Amino acid sequence: MITLNLNVLNKMVNGVSKEATRYYLNGIHIYDKDGFRYYEATDGHVCFRAVTQVEGDALPGDYLIKMQQA
Repeated sequence: MITLNLNVLNKMVNGVSKEATRYYLNGIHIYDKDGFRYYEATDGHVCFRAVTQVEGDALPGDYLIKMQQA
């Protein structure tokens, strides 16, 4: 079973662009490499990155969680 760290995801939301003109930056990129899970987001000015150890099964590829604009 694949599990994602919700605490990390909640923190990464702060790094997602909230500008309508930067709609292509409104997601969190998640991937696994060498036993670690990487979470990345940017607002176009600052890059946010968190790294955790993989718990459970590894992700079979790269994923983008798209955030909805309010």
